[in-house]
Amino acid sequence: MPISNYGLWKCTPSSWNGQASSTHGHLEFNDGTNSNKTYEADVNISSTGSDTRLVYWFVSNFNPKQPSTAKLSALDMGFSAQKGSSSLALDFLREGFLTPSAGTLVSHDPSDPTEKGDISAYVDPVMNQAVQEKATLYIWGSHYSDTNGSEGIHDIHMNQGDSGSFEKENGTYQDGGIVIQFADGSWHGIFLAFATETLKTDDNGDPEGQTFAQALGGGSSSGTATEYANKSHATKGSVGIEAAVVNPKGPDHEATKGKGERIYVQNRGASDVSLKGWKIENGHGQVQLLGDDAQVSAHSKHCFEVPEAELGNRGGKIVLKDADGHTVSEVSYTEKQAKKEGHLLYFAN
Repeated sequence: MPISNYGLWKCTPSSWNGQASSTHGHLEFNDGTNSNKTYEADVNISSTGSDTRLVYWFVSNFNPKQPSTAKLSALDMGFSAQKGSSSLALDFLREGFLTPSAGTLVSHDPSDPTEKGDISAYVDPVMNQAVQEKATLYIWGSHYSDTNGSEGIHDIHMNQGDSGSFEKENGTYQDGGIVIQFADGSWHGIFLAFATETLKTDDNGDPEGQTFAQALGGGSSSGTATEYANKSHATKGSVGIEAAVVNPKGPDHEATKGKGERIYVQNRGASDVSLKGWKIENGHGQVQLLGDDAQVSAHSKHCFEVPEAELGNRGGKIVLKDADGHTVSEVSYTEKQAKKEGHLLYFAN
């Protein structure tokens, strides 16, 4: 049978703890329907199964036909039940707002949650920013009310394609996820699945074909995200610019109190990729050469500061080139996007 009490909660986040437990991050939020009530959301950062890894998608500029941002904006605050393809229900595999094969396998190590292949390195910056800026959240999952008075939402992940103990909860148009609407008008989505779920499902949501672990090059092991780093089939096609800070805190052209302008390069592949001889360019011919030891690990990302390639606050482009001078990834941003100091910009890749 499908998951119970499936729906969508429109709300405002008040706090995020990405390390609340070994398996879940904890979000607290309000929805304006009861000023004395704080609700909670449990977001998986690990699986309790034999393969503990998750699959992560970050969708920048979220604007699908279904569910449309116009319909989401018009929705009243609070929880609303959703059912079927004609509603605002999510389906990872049928509505085209993400590419299943473009997910990133991520692990979680409670002893080192800042490790760049850890799911916390992906989710925490986005959720912390949403809390700081009092963004509007749209959370899909299963509504619950506990006997102790707590109330919230869980199952905030793909809910189909499972052949394990949760197979009985498979179904279509009942996937969980988080979409964030920032005050600047940008929309971004965080979507998660279990590595043991499949890229295709039948009309009942039951599994067909490869699991994400198999399709994304991670096998079926429960090891860390870099376990397969020595395989020889690493490809530059798995590498791209994920995000950037183009306007760090502090006066322009002067040293900042913290980190300066920086680029986050992501590797979705199953092997480490050496970036020896690679370079990052802006749109004005300035070049930041990457060191001989530069690399980005499998299923991970790496931060590179770019003091030699200034990122202008009036909009621009960022280009990542390999050692042969070929463009591997190119992104652009507007003056409006660069306006906020310290703001992390995410790009579609």
